[in-house]
Amino acid sequence: ARELSERLGAKGVSAYSCHPGVIATELSRYMESEMKAEVKAKGQIAVAMNALFSGIFSRALLSPPDGALTQLYLATALTIAPELNGGFFVPIASPSTDAHPQATNATLQKQLWEFTVDALNKYR
Repeated sequence: ARELSERLGAKGVSAYSCHPGVIATELSRYMESEMKAEVKAKGQIAVAMNALFSGIFSRALLSPPDGALTQLYLATALTIAPELNGGFFVPIASPSTDAHPQATNATLQKQLWEFTVDALNKYR
C-alpha cells in the first residue's frame, strides 16, 4: 500500500492495507482435529489450559460483520486524512502507529513491487 500510494498518490489514488481482526468464522474447521490432537499430546495440563484460554479467546473474536468494518471504511470513506495514504489500519478502522521495521522499509517496498510486476508479467 505504501509503494502504491507513492506511485499513484499524485493522481488521486489512495491505497491502504489493513488487518480485519480475529474473526469468528469456520475457517479453521478443517484444522480443528489436528490442533486438538497436538494439544492432547502435550498432556492434561495443556488440555486444561487450552480449554480455559479458548473460552476467553472466543469471547474476544469479532463477528463477521464487525470484521468487515475496517475494509468497508477504507473502501468508502470520503475523508481519510491524506497523510494516512499508504497506511496500515487495524480494527475497527483505526490507523496503526505500531509497525514492524520491515513494514516501513522503502527498499523492501520497492523490491516487493518489482517482484509483483515480474510475477504478473509472466501471465500476460
